[in-house]
Amino acid sequence: ELDQRLTPFFYVGATYRLHHQSAVDFFTTSAPPRLRPATADSDLAEFTAQTFGLKASFDWAGRMPLGAKMHFDASVERYVRTNDLAVNVASFGVGFM
Repeated sequence: ELDQRLTPFFYVGATYRLHHQSAVDFFTTSAPPRLRPATADSDLAEFTAQTFGLKASFDWAGRMPLGAKMHFDASVERYVRTNDLAVNVASFGVGFM
């Protein structure tokens, strides 16, 4: 993760994550008759996953009780796996500091 502050109250960031998982020994997509218990759950298969993301954050110290500040952020991520799973994620947050 890499963040860059552009002003005292605004920053942007980028994220990247690489993950490799080996398969459990009872994973199969083709089970012959009388095979011991097995699964075809793709979350237990071997795969490599990558996540790419961007975010923007803003801290606002306007007129708030007791000198509190508000924090706003928005982010988007793309998650892809070598076993054909792909997901787009959008996130928005608001908080008090």
